[in-house]
Amino acid sequence: MQIIEALNRVNHWWRTGFVDQAFTPLIQRSEIERVFSNYEINRIGCVCGPRRVGKSTLLFQCIKRLLSSGIEPRRLLYFSCDMPALDEYSLGEIIDEYISGILSENDYSIMSTTYVFIDEIHVKSNWQLFLKDYYDRKVNIRFVVSGSSAAHLYHDARESLLGRITDIVMLPARFYDFARMCNSQVTENVPAVDFSLDGALLFKTIKRDYPFWLHLKNSLQETLNEYLLCGGYPEYTVLRDINVWQRLLEDEIISRGLFKDIVGTYNVRNPEQLVRLLYFVADNQNQEFSYNSISQTLNISADTVSFYIDCLDKAFFMNALDNYSTNAGKIIRKNKKLNVSDTGLRNALLRLSELSPKDEGILIETAVQQQFRAYAENNIAKLYYWRQAGREIDLILQQGTGIYPIEVKYRNQIGSDCIDTLNYFKAAHPNARGGMIITKNTFEYQNGILLLPFYIFSLLK
Repeated sequence: MQIIEALNRVNHWWRTGFVDQAFTPLIQRSEIERVFSNYEINRIGCVCGPRRVGKSTLLFQCIKRLLSSGIEPRRLLYFSCDMPALDEYSLGEIIDEYISGILSENDYSIMSTTYVFIDEIHVKSNWQLFLKDYYDRKVNIRFVVSGSSAAHLYHDARESLLGRITDIVMLPARFYDFARMCNSQVTENVPAVDFSLDGALLFKTIKRDYPFWLHLKNSLQETLNEYLLCGGYPEYTVLRDINVWQRLLEDEIISRGLFKDIVGTYNVRNPEQLVRLLYFVADNQNQEFSYNSISQTLNISADTVSFYIDCLDKAFFMNALDNYSTNAGKIIRKNKKLNVSDTGLRNALLRLSELSPKDEGILIETAVQQQFRAYAENNIAKLYYWRQAGREIDLILQQGTGIYPIEVKYRNQIGSDCIDTLNYFKAAHPNARGGMIITKNTFEYQNGILLLPFYIFSLLK
């Protein structure tokens, strides 16, 4: 009975038929479409990402959409594995009790498709084995689970759930979602343009409505500045106070999240070193470093630096890019390009409560990289940077057999040297395709290279 009582408390739609508005803000994150497309291929959906990005809210929004489509309320189960009332029970016990006590059925003969949403699933030991059992027995349940980091979710799940699970990576909101949360009246009529690596197609599609995009630019500038300063964690859009927000970021995301998601999972013996490394990267955002140089600066062994960077990257606190090469050995030996992944998190670490012209370009590059990381994580792609013979390209996206060079030049004028560098890279790599330069205002298509203003890039679906 304790399980049933606990489930009745959180699944209020069983009684009311709807999800309370407090759990589902009006603005939906774009990741919800990936959850529903995953249902079509009948795989377990795994929503992973850092704390406080809105994973639980996404699950409730999925439930709300299913209710509106006519699914019987009791066919929708939600619970979080960190609920104290469920602490002593396994996943199997909770789900079996729900099937028998709420549905009055058994798992061999569930009459209609049932949807189960499990938050913080990594709290339960052997969770992946329970899901594998239900999946392999073809029990009529569609699962969506969530966890706070790749560190938690990837430890044991890969082998057990291979071919059964789809990762849906949810990072801090990109500017498109942030602007909708803060300034929905401005963004409600944005042309529905899907992002594409085909620069010619993208240019043609955007050009069709370019006067509207130009009109949109001025009305979004203030919101863009706010985004660069405060970052993409959705909770800020409710607070809208930079000083309160930075204190909350430091307490909830940096301190608690860092220690719970990394220190505990990886058994880090000296967490102060981990924090020092994060501050060091924030102070040197988007710069290249070798493990040895960081080791000497922070007085930490190079092996420990390598280990910490890997931990921070997997927990989505940091982006660590390898220098692109066709030689795997060279990739390992070359420097890494590092940044704190969220602009607001970086600014909170450095106590920067105002946006300066000096930081604007750094933060735009960080936002672009974060958006491409989300794309890469969800589209079986890999992200690099490239530097060779005095030339540099900010991002190299490798997807399948193709590689796509991407440069960020947030300035009024784009020099020919930038286009020359992309052409040099493309000439040296036969499988290089297209090319993109993220600009401040310039919108052009030159010899296979798309020059695209950031405000347009960030509003693409």
